[in-house]
Amino acid sequence: MVHPDDSPQPDEPTAADRFFTDPANDWMFGEVYQSYVDAKGNFYSRHSAGEERKLEYERGFRGHLSNWNQEDSEQRRKAIREEGARRREELDLWKKANREELDNRIKASREELDNRIKASREELDNRIKASREERERQRVERERQRVERERQRVERERERNRQMEARRADFQLRLEETRRARREPKNSS
Repeated sequence: MVHPDDSPQPDEPTAADRFFTDPANDWMFGEVYQSYVDAKGNFYSRHSAGEERKLEYERGFRGHLSNWNQEDSEQRRKAIREEGARRREELDLWKKANREELDNRIKASREELDNRIKASREELDNRIKASREERERQRVERERQRVERERQRVERERERNRQMEARRADFQLRLEETRRARREPKNSS
């Protein structure tokens, strides 16, 4: 590896060294420098005019951009308002449909409940009616049995009265016979 300090020195100067060390080239450097300064001045003057135009274009562009942004934002706001109105309308329709569906469900459940209540009442009325009919039938049966017992009691009472009348009549007859028999011997004696 070669160290930079160990590099061989050229025997003669390079073209660049000769250009800058040659006294004949001194005028050239001055001209070049002056032309550089002039070019720089022209550049800056052109650049400042260009910058001015650029700023003017930029102002115009910004104005147009501002107008465009304003129009765009108004269009966006309008689109947002329209979208909001559309969504509110959809929401209202959805709410209305849900409300109608809910009302229909409530109505159906009320009708079903009313039908159940009606059926339950009819069943209860039928049970009550059957129970009343059964109680009435039992009451009529008890009344018939009571009447039958009363008839039997009256019949027994009549039979007893007949027997008592028959005994009384028999007793009366015997008593009369006994009295006659007792009187007749007295009469015959």
